[in-house]
Amino acid sequence: MTFQYCYQAYGLTIESEISCPELRSGGGIPQVAIRYGDVPESLESPMSQRVFCDVERDRTLLRLEKIAGARFLVQHGREVIVDRAANANDDTLRLFLLSACLSSVLYQRDLLPLHGNAVETERGAIVLAGDSGAGKSTLSMALMQRGYRILTDDLCPLTMNGQQCPVVQPGIPRLKLWADALKRAGRLPAAADDSTHSVPNVSHAETTDSTESDQVLQRVRPELEKYSLPLNGRFCDRPTPLHKIYILSKSNEERPQMKALVGLQKVEPLRQQQRGDRYLESIDKNAAWLTWAAAVSRHAEVAALSRPSHLCSVDELADLVERDL
Repeated sequence: MTFQYCYQAYGLTIESEISCPELRSGGGIPQVAIRYGDVPESLESPMSQRVFCDVERDRTLLRLEKIAGARFLVQHGREVIVDRAANANDDTLRLFLLSACLSSVLYQRDLLPLHGNAVETERGAIVLAGDSGAGKSTLSMALMQRGYRILTDDLCPLTMNGQQCPVVQPGIPRLKLWADALKRAGRLPAAADDSTHSVPNVSHAETTDSTESDQVLQRVRPELEKYSLPLNGRFCDRPTPLHKIYILSKSNEERPQMKALVGLQKVEPLRQQQRGDRYLESIDKNAAWLTWAAAVSRHAEVAALSRPSHLCSVDELADLVERDL
């Protein structure tokens, strides 16, 4: 089969029958193929079975007809088959293809991803990990506006180099941000009721030589007030050694707080921020995870970074991170 498109993401070359404009163009020997095809309603012998998915060690079936208009079968870390309904929305389908499906690809290849964003700094990559709503993308945008470049958003796989030191692989050159975060940053009009919005370009005088036209932000799903912000010149496309992981959370404190984690204190927070940690158990990846966690703990610093539950200035968090660097 001849594929029309070839892309690069998370250190993988991906050939695809489906156009994915969010991804970077790639070349070389393909490692993953995305194609249309028939997908069964269930797997024959799942190790884990839930409402939306069946999981075997090297196969994952996602039943997302109601929210994505498709069923997806990810197998052997090399192939994603998309069984698409006629009325599927292209943007919604790609959202799940590039998140849940690629996450499954990474797990099947033992590239265990953190639920986090990564930012390039002079000391190496920092990862902003945390639960949904912790402020990962908002803090990433604040750092980007200070001149830093983004490596990846939401899905953060770490590979090991020849010295068994962790390296962050660049992902998709975009940030997914809720409308309120964009409004606070002056990037979205106050009346956000259309599927797209023209916003001032994120590039700043100190980060670009040219004047670009306003960007048009696309909702990640038609029914959500969440938008995809293209990174343009603020994306780092090079694998970058990991320097530090910040675990973001909310607290009852009045001011943002940072606490270094040492030794075994690192292990459980890292486990909790593993993207789909229940998936690890269902496909018996614990041995791979322990090897991964040992390497990360040995070579990278980890800190807990908490912010008040009530809204605080994201600049305070960015200041705290910059002082720590």
